[in-house]
Amino acid sequence: MYPRGYSTFITEETIAKPLDGISRPAHFRGVATIAAKLFNLIQPDYVFFGEKTAQRAAVVRKMVQDLNMTVEIVLVPTVREADGLAHGVRNRELTPSQRQDALSIHAALVRAKEMAAQGVRSPDRLVAEATHILGQRRRVRIIYIAIVDPVTMEPVREISPGVMMVIAVWIDEIRMLDNMVL
Repeated sequence: MYPRGYSTFITEETIAKPLDGISRPAHFRGVATIAAKLFNLIQPDYVFFGEKTAQRAAVVRKMVQDLNMTVEIVLVPTVREADGLAHGVRNRELTPSQRQDALSIHAALVRAKEMAAQGVRSPDRLVAEATHILGQRRRVRIIYIAIVDPVTMEPVREISPGVMMVIAVWIDEIRMLDNMVL
């Protein structure tokens, strides 16, 4: 896919900037470039992304829109393991105690969803509660917690139907992310 001397990349300039774009500034350039190359080669009608990678899907959806590609980006629900942990390749690397710490991510998301359902409209209040839940686990280091519009990935000022809480953390040296529509 990247032969010697390859030097052409696609950069989405808005949706790719916040959240993962801050700590991984070149990540979405690679995502957009490889997606465009694959779409060009395969010419699919549909491409499916898990909700767990909502920012990735939003970046690719914006690229498709901006470049007038005909592929439709479809989000599918996050696959969760029996204990609620979002399925991911990094889960295999977790020790049993790290896995227990990782479960705090889902617990924080569920609590935020409950609070939103009970009428809490302040994003700051939900982020504070999620921070508190994650902070009770010594291995968990928060990269970010935000409540965003799932299309633009922009922070919201008030909780409304369809907004998404996004969380990224380190558990020791394993990077984990998850999100939930509130």
